[in-house]
Amino acid sequence: MSFTIRVARRLLVLCIGNERADLPRKRPAVCGLVFGLLIALPMLSPTSVHAGWVTVEKRFQTPSTQTVYFDPETIRRQNDLATLWQLADIKWSDGAPTPRYLSAKTHKQFDCLRLRVRVLAIVEFSRQMATGKSWSGYIENGNWQAVEAQSVNHALWKAACKKR
Repeated sequence: MSFTIRVARRLLVLCIGNERADLPRKRPAVCGLVFGLLIALPMLSPTSVHAGWVTVEKRFQTPSTQTVYFDPETIRRQNDLATLWQLADIKWSDGAPTPRYLSAKTHKQFDCLRLRVRVLAIVEFSRQMATGKSWSGYIENGNWQAVEAQSVNHALWKAACKKR
């Protein structure tokens, strides 16, 4: 759970869930602070996006075509292998041909020692940020591929394989 959510929950407890004698005088100020934080913090944090998705660093992105995110809550590590879910949000402009899908979630597995990746599953969505109608995408036997330096997969490999 993110730090922002933990702080907001604690403040909400102060706002609505704690009946200590000294709190009723402070409750309106605390409630105002809670709701202000809930509105402001997502706008201030460049890596914070819907439901736990974290933006991959800009230097690894292809900004004109898509924005790539990953969900740190889905990182699983077992020995030298790690998995995570990635979300690619496709950018679509009026002049461009209509894409087949506007976002896709991809379950990837990384070999942390051999610096390689393979796709385990893909789900495509008709709308941005994994919303709308969904369908499973095609995967060709989940073959391993090298993780190229300075690529999105390199950023995801770093996130999935970092030392605990």
